[in-house]
Amino acid sequence: MGKRPSSSDFAIYGQLTQLIGFDPTSRHLAHEISLRTVAWINSMEDLSGLNLDNNHWTNLESIPESLSELLSEIGRVYVPALLANNKALEESEETWETEIDGSKWAQKTFNYQGKCLQWINQEFYALSEENQARVIHMIQGTGCEELLLRKLK
Repeated sequence: MGKRPSSSDFAIYGQLTQLIGFDPTSRHLAHEISLRTVAWINSMEDLSGLNLDNNHWTNLESIPESLSELLSEIGRVYVPALLANNKALEESEETWETEIDGSKWAQKTFNYQGKCLQWINQEFYALSEENQARVIHMIQGTGCEELLLRKLK
């Protein structure tokens, strides 16, 4: 989201450190096809000396295509899981099943993922209507808009 890490950077950093640092298959793939991701993980590990002025954020209206592609990937493979988990929580189901990327996916229902979906909605609906519209414009068509449980008027 810019030249300094944001909460979204840290959110994906946690997952990528495991995939690039510990899992041998994904680590090999990352080193083979995405050395920039490997370098990004390494730079996130040591942020000493980071200048924290607010001039290093990416403007929402000028996000790079790569971020749009990442949001589309999240919308395609993570959003269906988060929504299926939420439905299972609402129906007090211990497990859930959905289709992700053309394949059947089933797993245990997790309260934490339900809380994550609640937090996304709390933060979004706490925004002004103008900023909600800006976010909607950014995520429209990525599948991530499905995370918003109430729809804008």
